[in-house]
Amino acid sequence: AISENLTAKGLTGSWDEENNKFTGTIGNLIDTFDALDDFDASKLFNATANGVRLNTEEFDRLNKELDEKRLSDYQEEISRVGNILRDGTVPISEKKELQEYYNYLQLLVSMLNNATGAYQNWVRARDAGESSQVYKDLQENLVDRAKALYAQGKTNTNEFNAAAQLYSYSDLSDKTDAEIISAYASGAKKVNKYFEDNNGIEEFIDDLVAVDDNVINITKDSEGAYRIADELNDDTYERVAQYYGVSVDLVKALFDKASEYLNGSVIKFDPFEQFISRSQDAISAIDNVNSALAESISGKGLTAEWDDDAQEFTGSIKNIEDAYKDLYDYDPNKLFELTANGIHLNANELRRLQEEADQKQLASYSDTVNELNERLSNASSASEVDAINEQIRAIELQQRAYEGATSAYQKYLD
Repeated sequence: AISENLTAKGLTGSWDEENNKFTGTIGNLIDTFDALDDFDASKLFNATANGVRLNTEEFDRLNKELDEKRLSDYQEEISRVGNILRDGTVPISEKKELQEYYNYLQLLVSMLNNATGAYQNWVRARDAGESSQVYKDLQENLVDRAKALYAQGKTNTNEFNAAAQLYSYSDLSDKTDAEIISAYASGAKKVNKYFEDNNGIEEFIDDLVAVDDNVINITKDSEGAYRIADELNDDTYERVAQYYGVSVDLVKALFDKASEYLNGSVIKFDPFEQFISRSQDAISAIDNVNSALAESISGKGLTAEWDDDAQEFTGSIKNIEDAYKDLYDYDPNKLFELTANGIHLNANELRRLQEEADQKQLASYSDTVNELNERLSNASSASEVDAINEQIRAIELQQRAYEGATSAYQKYLD
């Protein structure tokens, strides 16, 4: 809903005469908040010339109220079960199952706190004007998701249409499915590289340096500092959006993220070192998943120790969450199963998540090597050639290590 609210068309949804209710994102939001006594749809949604939009104040209020209600319900049940466990009258045959249920309730609280924390971080960033969060939100919830839907051929959905509108300067509301797919493919070819992990924003600014000054006037000096002669306002965003043929919303998100570079000095960082660090984290994550899988198939299930200070689980459950929480469709309720013998992993869901993580990680190796090879073709000195070749060899070693870890993991899972 947050992502759709940022697009040119607004929230998706239509009235279903047969079932007398809204469908799409609008319908999902109504279903989510309908249990609250003071929910009023007319306060949540604003009909504008550019589609249905969220009243963000009301949206924040409802989310807070709903989270408080859920947490209260869970805490009440935790207290009830905890009292039963402590009174010493529970038969030994029932105590283990009751303890597992208690741990599972703590897990639900942890998951809700994590989700609430992520949402509140977005709210704080939005209210404080930290619009780089909008870039991250678009990247995770629209750009990456649109790629997946397009690759899977699932392009005849409201979700894909909302993403496609982000990639088009023209209104797609009256276009055919073929025209919407074409608009997405055209826009994605031009701008998806700017949402890649490896220095996408710096590439965006470098490309703008080469653009005609009538579109935007940005220069880069010998020290690597960017300077912009134009004021960053709606007129500038409009010209750049027209140049790329994408939505103004997408261009704004890119400029918001890029703003840290456009203050007269560029922030220096080493994208290669960052990439190697992320690769090593990914390999460690597989090792942690392997350990958790071994626990899951044991009689006791996953270790679930609750940290009262951090308000989260430690041990295997946290390791699993850390490995997959950044994937778009990660759902802990599908991955963790509460049984009479403890908390266990759903093997099919675990396999699916790891395949998605592998696809993403292997693509990053390929993209980075391609980028380095391009730099290699433009290298101007022997020392630069040697340095780039060394980086390519390091990435190839990282990829082999990652593939070795995933191969061992897959054999274990099978």
